[in-house]
Amino acid sequence: MTVHVLSVTRTRSRVAGPKKKGQGDVITPMVRCRQSMAGPLALLVLVVLLLLHSLLLRNYFSHDPSVSTPLPSPPHRSAARTIPGTYRNAASRLRDATTRPVEAPRWISAATNRKGDVNTRRSKGIKCWRAIQDEFGSLQRSSYPTMVSLERLTNIVHVWSSAISLGIPGDWIETGTWKGGCSLLAADILRFAMSRPECPKDRTRTVWLADTFEGLPPPRKEDEGKDRGGRTMDAPGSYGGYGGVETVKKKFRERGYLIEEDGSAPGSQGFSLKFLVGRFNDTLPLANVSSIAVLRLDGDMYSSTMDGLTWLFPKVVKQGYVIIDDYGHWIQCKRAFDEYMRAANLSYPLHTIDYTGRWFQKQ
Repeated sequence: MTVHVLSVTRTRSRVAGPKKKGQGDVITPMVRCRQSMAGPLALLVLVVLLLLHSLLLRNYFSHDPSVSTPLPSPPHRSAARTIPGTYRNAASRLRDATTRPVEAPRWISAATNRKGDVNTRRSKGIKCWRAIQDEFGSLQRSSYPTMVSLERLTNIVHVWSSAISLGIPGDWIETGTWKGGCSLLAADILRFAMSRPECPKDRTRTVWLADTFEGLPPPRKEDEGKDRGGRTMDAPGSYGGYGGVETVKKKFRERGYLIEEDGSAPGSQGFSLKFLVGRFNDTLPLANVSSIAVLRLDGDMYSSTMDGLTWLFPKVVKQGYVIIDDYGHWIQCKRAFDEYMRAANLSYPLHTIDYTGRWFQKQ
């Protein structure tokens, strides 16, 4: 019945003649409401879209890569492989594995003061730092006689280049250098920086290599304990048998370095190169080290780590860097570092390089 009525109604509508003047469609209240709201709704949608667009543009143009994308910090990671590739790739691996980037990104982003003026010293330091990164970007472990990972070598590039670029005074010293690979890299970086016009020229620096150059000394009682893999401390003499200090010096001479013990004047290459041969508790107290920009501890043992901290950490300058190579591997090294800091009532956040390496900046 309902269908029939609707059908009739539609038929009458189709056969009806043209509308008379004044006759119009019937507009219900619902239709009138929808028509009155169409304009404001469209305007509201347009305003929202414009706001979103402006926010996206502002975020895009205010983006600072040096701040939001941390310049690689050390990472690093497998000691056994030779890792090819560019600095950028190594940096991304390092950034993924580290808890905090090295200081370079922070001081680079802080190159302007509150008034927006460029800090000349920092601005020049940025150019120096980037020049060093470009030079050592394709770092290869095979170029340096060392057992440390690429990540820890990359950490040396970042930390040492930051100290040089900012003009942080002091020397490089490594306690536990084995065949001298890490210190050879430090010397390469410093020599390159001395040749660059944009880098500060501090001719008072010294690269120190401290080691017995005969392997590990006999362990003390404090060296008892096992590493993460359940191994006890290596036997006395481990890591020796490679020819001793003369073999290491020969490697430096082959690179064109002048060693002060050979009678070379430090001014001839822009910095001094010195070797401390013997046990740390015998050589470090007598070493003529006045200030340290980078201290790298790689002695494995409790006694070696404690001796290095006791005699050298007080000489690390403010804003200087400390690297602990074995903190995550040898429990003896970790114990010595933790005990020293606790006894001195000091506390520094340790930043991860790889599974074992840690670093921090002295404040």
